[in-house]
Amino acid sequence: MTKSKNSEPSAVLRVIEAYQRAAWCYHLGKFLWFEDRATHDKLRESSVAAYRKALPHLDPPGERIEVPFEGAVIPGILRKPRDANRPPLVLMVPGLDSSKEELFVECMMAAAENYMAGTLKHLDSSGADAAVTLFEFGRSFLTFICSPEQLEVRRLMIAEAARSGTGKLFFDKISVLRSHVSAFMSGCMASGTLRRDDPLLAADHLGALLEAEILEPLLLQVRDGSPGGQEIELAARHAVAAFLRAYAPAHRRLKPVPLVRSSGESPESSTLKVL
Repeated sequence: MTKSKNSEPSAVLRVIEAYQRAAWCYHLGKFLWFEDRATHDKLRESSVAAYRKALPHLDPPGERIEVPFEGAVIPGILRKPRDANRPPLVLMVPGLDSSKEELFVECMMAAAENYMAGTLKHLDSSGADAAVTLFEFGRSFLTFICSPEQLEVRRLMIAEAARSGTGKLFFDKISVLRSHVSAFMSGCMASGTLRRDDPLLAADHLGALLEAEILEPLLLQVRDGSPGGQEIELAARHAVAAFLRAYAPAHRRLKPVPLVRSSGESPESSTLKVL
């Protein structure tokens, strides 16, 4: 996804991102209407109009240009860096299929980026206890992936994974999340908090444990309704406790870690026990 200017207020950023997503959705939608030229043209113009509203606020900013060619015009988007007087020119002419599939993945990931940035911040808590950090990360991660919107995105991505490399494109995108968690694991292993092992594999194990308790029934629509905060918190505790038991250093026994209680819980139930 193209980032907007950092100086923009958060509300403005959300509006700009909404225009980008609207443009992508109109763009993808028109592929279903080749036999109805009027609808196809309307969707194309809606895509152009929505993206035009976002262009000045992108970083670097963009402007729509039209290059004359054989009695017609070739439209394009010109992006010029702010701090370069004579930057090199890169001409991108994406193929129809690659453009469509990549835009599809961008649409799927657009809503995730802002939320996941907040989730990953939990891993930047320097000096914080590893168990507490992992719990806070896990709770935020589960809250996000168990939301109705993200469940629909995941179902759709699984259904489309085999088409034109869409699954690989999506996997490459979420690898950014895996790399952040892996970096945290590597630091814990270097400090002796966790036993030494492959940090990327440890990140995958944590992710699998977090998803194990409640995600699959939600994806398969076995259960009705989204999990509440207390259920998500409990699932995160179970996952982190199991992970720490598996990755505890051989030379020491990890102590129970006090965690934030949900309202109404007893003090005894607010401890993450690592045996």
